[in-house]
Amino acid sequence: MKEANAPIHAIGIQGHYNLNQIPYEELEQLLISLRALDLKIAISELDIDMIPRGIWWADGGKNREEVAKINPYPEGCPPELLEQQAEQYAKLFRLFQKYEDVILRISFWNIHDGESWLNHFPWGRVNHPLLFDRERQPKPAFYSVLEVLSEESGKAPPE
Repeated sequence: MKEANAPIHAIGIQGHYNLNQIPYEELEQLLISLRALDLKIAISELDIDMIPRGIWWADGGKNREEVAKINPYPEGCPPELLEQQAEQYAKLFRLFQKYEDVILRISFWNIHDGESWLNHFPWGRVNHPLLFDRERQPKPAFYSVLEVLSEESGKAPPE
């Protein structure tokens, strides 16, 4: 399309990822390609699902009745999983910083866990995909992203 002089200046992707299933290498290859093409990218709807959705569609959806009962974290997400999520958000943001010249913007799919679409799709469960919890308090992921962004700027993160 660029060879045909189409007026393309940016593309967009949705950043819906699953815990422990983030395609870092593929994302980096995309960012490298966009840099070579002199294109920008907008990453929207960023979140990290703590209860992977793939099982909903597995085997043609034949286990959906059983899957619809899965709700492992109604009383809160285990601290060790929140730490994994924080590490994975940090790794994402390190990658984003490496290619910040290619990235127009990054937006999240809502502000806090209580308002996440992942509480209702594709089945109802209590999910914890964002940087703020249901009480609108920062989670470890918030601090990990803040730390990464502060490292690059040379500024210490706020207390």
